[in-house]
Amino acid sequence: MLYLSNLSSSRQNKWRSLATTIAVALGCFTAASISAQEIPHATEVAPLVLSEMPADRNANDHALLASLPPVKRVERPAGNSVEAREIDSAVNAAPSANYLIGSRNVACQAAREWMAAKQLRQQAQAVQELYSESDDCTRQAANAIAVFLQQQAEHQQDVAAAVALRAYYAHAGISEQFELLKKSVVALETQRERQAAILQKGIALAVDLTSLDRESIALQLQRLQLENRDRQLTETINELTHVQYDWKSSAVEPLETRTQLIDIAYLKQFAITHRHDLLAIRCLSSEINNGTAPILASVVNSATGMLNLPLPKKCFVDRLLGRTDNTVLTQNLKEAVALAVETQTRAIHREVSEKAVSLELAYQRIELAQETTETWEKRVAQLERLEALGDGRPADLTAAQTSLLGSRSVEIERRLEAKLAEIALAEACGGLCYRCCNGHAWLITTP
Repeated sequence: MLYLSNLSSSRQNKWRSLATTIAVALGCFTAASISAQEIPHATEVAPLVLSEMPADRNANDHALLASLPPVKRVERPAGNSVEAREIDSAVNAAPSANYLIGSRNVACQAAREWMAAKQLRQQAQAVQELYSESDDCTRQAANAIAVFLQQQAEHQQDVAAAVALRAYYAHAGISEQFELLKKSVVALETQRERQAAILQKGIALAVDLTSLDRESIALQLQRLQLENRDRQLTETINELTHVQYDWKSSAVEPLETRTQLIDIAYLKQFAITHRHDLLAIRCLSSEINNGTAPILASVVNSATGMLNLPLPKKCFVDRLLGRTDNTVLTQNLKEAVALAVETQTRAIHREVSEKAVSLELAYQRIELAQETTETWEKRVAQLERLEALGDGRPADLTAAQTSLLGSRSVEIERRLEAKLAEIALAEACGGLCYRCCNGHAWLITTP
């Protein structure tokens, strides 16, 4: 419980109101962070399965891209900057007539529309305006709280950018799966034709035709699952960005990953200077003095959830003579905030290390998946040569082709896992929104 006995009655009421305002504001962005993490179709990796392409995806991709209509946009309320919204059409446009929806632009747009960040900035502005005509100490404390809220808003925009990138690359992974599904359908139909030709010659079949029927049914079921998953992802991105992208007629960045050298020591130092949640506490710490300590102590518990310092009560003689000495309170408050900074710094170092190690493991899993795919490619090629020499083994060839497609599907899974690990590391390092909105590479691994 915090006591405001050092302050006048009117100032007590003002700062109690400010404490409540900050508590509500931070409660909003905390809830938003949790809800973002709980979006299953934005953060989870869908199992990659083989399926048939939907009818609208069987059309020629180049023809679709060439005839792309302009992006449809949601109507904006008055007062929003139209110019700021045009980054998608200006930067995403591919060099050719085709249209590319860029990952960085999607992330930047999602960060702009992130409700938690908007609420924090509104509260920061309200705090400054509310106490703009107060005494110097009160204005200084109000400005410190406003800066704290602004920094937390920046941190929330990094969260929003990461959520959007996860959904974007999960959609890109599904797009690759659909291409693989078309190949699986073609392979199945080719096998049917071969077996039908053998049957017409009166030769006993080496493959059970009903097994091909069952595989076809399984592919249709898997196609439905992928279509539903893709719909969830694209709807999530549209909701995050408030832009109605035409995903069926637009291109997305390929799901590519390149093994990166990761300098963990450098990334730890980078995170300390770019994580806005840490910078927020540091800014608050720099404004603590004898004049602001009573006010900041009254709200810092609500604002950061880390302190609970009771203010010393004033005796009747002190109130009568107007004597105030906040030296002890100021020192205690500085020590408590410094401890919070140290604790947060250690947590960031640990998070960066864990994310970096996870990314390195993800790169290794990609290499293993690629090696597995190569072995199946060699097996299929061997069986095809035997078939050309008249020593065909239809059952073995069908099984090998199925395994090859499955291995390629797993390889897509591994690349998606690595991309999500890259996003997690970029988010842990901080500054993700800034890099996306300024056209910089969003992943940083070395100086």
